[in-house]
Amino acid sequence: MVAIQQVIAQRIDPDADEVEAKGQCAVDGQVAALWRFDTREQEAQQIAAWIANEVENGRVEPHDCAILVRMRADYVEAELAEVFATEGLTIRNLARNVGEIALQELLAEEITDVILPLLRLGTGKRSPGSWNAAQEELQALFAIDPDDERAQEGLQRSIEEFSSSLRTAMRDNEPTGDSAAEIFRIALKFVGADRLRQAFPAYRREADFERVRRGFITLLSECSEAADTWCDALDRFEGIGQVPLMTIHKSKGLEFHTIIFFGLDMQTWWSLSPGREEELNSFFVAFTRAMQRAFFSYCRERGQAIVWLENVLLPAGLDRVDGLTPCSVEPE
Repeated sequence: MVAIQQVIAQRIDPDADEVEAKGQCAVDGQVAALWRFDTREQEAQQIAAWIANEVENGRVEPHDCAILVRMRADYVEAELAEVFATEGLTIRNLARNVGEIALQELLAEEITDVILPLLRLGTGKRSPGSWNAAQEELQALFAIDPDDERAQEGLQRSIEEFSSSLRTAMRDNEPTGDSAAEIFRIALKFVGADRLRQAFPAYRREADFERVRRGFITLLSECSEAADTWCDALDRFEGIGQVPLMTIHKSKGLEFHTIIFFGLDMQTWWSLSPGREEELNSFFVAFTRAMQRAFFSYCRERGQAIVWLENVLLPAGLDRVDGLTPCSVEPE
């Protein structure tokens, strides 16, 4: 992985500093390979089967295996969703909109950071992480001094009382679209919409706050309609147990155990050329998001191979594999 990062970095800047590993290898077998397929159907089916096998054998969780595309994530979702479903996997298209906001943006919003831990407390499932997150967010929101023990105790009592009432509401109402909207309303009332808007500059304009609020309700309602329990609904909201799909440009700042660059061909990745450093830089940044493994899929039916890129990556140790099976494969 480090060797591949190095050759990409030097392609961008011949004087680039030597790349250093920031972690230890925690997997056996291949860590980087080019998977070559004849047809789109073969590509989708075999990648889905491979991920399902990795999950079944405990080597990776679905949400830790990301699929990166150059653009048009909606088209790729349509191409993969049904095939992945046959393997018991769900695609999580982080580029799609929920209301007027992209799903990935919604998950990074301040309102999500504040409200989601509170909803977790309402499920009744013990979650020290959610309790600590809720306390930290509300401590900042209510401008409570960390050294003010009396104020801290008062905040803890408020959270306990709120979580108790929310547990009752969740227990008495199964997750549905309507009940999800009501549960969100209860949490927002406790936090205070005006307080949120005053605390976060991005919410000062009512239209901006409403866009995020409606997006949160839309996603929570959607997840609740498909869930059996509130815990399941919130897991779906966060994308737990789902395979994330996004563009390479949206992967910046994120990290995944395994990354698959999907459909690496001249037709789809036409802008990835030796003379376009900006695109190569985005490609490099996306590659660095992989903590343990990075794979590239190429389909002959879709377009021609990016020969110049293969010539750069293969000498660095990238394996080239024709076809793919759920079990380990040997490079050619």
